[in-house]
Amino acid sequence: RSLELEDASLNGTKPFDESFYTVSGCLEKMEEILSNAEDEYTKNMFGPEKERYKPHVDWYNHILGALIRSNTEGTLSKAKMIFRGMEEFQNNSHDENSRSNNQGAIRPCWSSPDTVSYNTILFGLSQNPGIVQGKEAGELLQKM
Repeated sequence: RSLELEDASLNGTKPFDESFYTVSGCLEKMEEILSNAEDEYTKNMFGPEKERYKPHVDWYNHILGALIRSNTEGTLSKAKMIFRGMEEFQNNSHDENSRSNNQGAIRPCWSSPDTVSYNTILFGLSQNPGIVQGKEAGELLQKM
């Protein structure tokens, strides 16, 4: 923190807010960065450089991993919403209209899940034992 404050004073920039150094603050910042990238892609998706703006699966995987490993209340549900959005992106052939009408359990995403995505969700389900999580993990393994 002291190095950041020193850099900020030398460069004339503003240091991060204190909440950024908490787990929830870090997760919020990651989601904000991803949301901004998704917004930019939406604005430029028909332009010649659309792939330059498209969020990559690695971005989603980093957020999935951070949510699961934070082990705070509600993060597994949030991670599953993102993952379902990734699955929907894959299943709907990238059809924006069908993706934008979903609410609740799915967060619209711009990338399909990969092996890391599946393994991250499976890890999260294994950290929250129960019949429902066991059944969900089994169904996820079948999809893989």
